[in-house]
Amino acid sequence: MFILAPSIPLNLQLNLNRSALAVTWDTPFFPNGVVTYLINISGLDLATGGPSPLQRSLVGNDALREVVLEVMFDPYVQYTVYLQAITGGGVSEVVMEMKTSEEGG
Repeated sequence: MFILAPSIPLNLQLNLNRSALAVTWDTPFFPNGVVTYLINISGLDLATGGPSPLQRSLVGNDALREVVLEVMFDPYVQYTVYLQAITGGGVSEVVMEMKTSEEGG
């Protein structure tokens, strides 16, 4: 029996303020099994061109479709959020970027 990878998670949304990032999404249209989610967040400091100190990986299960990361976000950083849906058949991924302002949110 051949197991297919899930389709990408749907409706990825990022809600950022100075001290927290809420990441929400909907189940893939074709989950193709029990889905585990992996969220990777990385940052690029726009002033220096170097990496931001924030590098996080978070895991969610099929019932959890919202994660809130409570941390101070640095100003002038471009953050990239990678959301992966994982089953025994493989991995699919959706990516979203956001930039912080002078205040960091």
